Amino acid sequence: MLSDRWLTFRELMAYLKIGRSKLYKLLQEGTIPASRIGKSWRIDREEVDAWMKTQRAIPTRDDLEGEPPLEPEVLELHSKAGSASLPAKPGTE
Repeated sequence: MLSDRWLTFRELMAYLKIGRSKLYKLLQEGTIPASRIGKSWRIDREEVDAWMKTQRAIPTRDDLEGEPPLEPEVLELHSKAGSASLPAKPGTE
């Protein structure tokens, strides 16, 4: 059941909405935090959620706070990707 803290391989596959081969590769490489019990995988949902947050491709305004301004080339690429500005901080819209 997906409400459990510990996920099985199949539950994680459904939770992340990725295929069997891709998930197996990520687990084997140690990219996703997980444990093996015999031949079975057990994955802590909280650790997966924390890992997912580190995988964000587009920075939020909070990520850039205190950073130097983005170069014009980066802003142009971001605009071409379909967004004229960075995502707003959650809850401040």
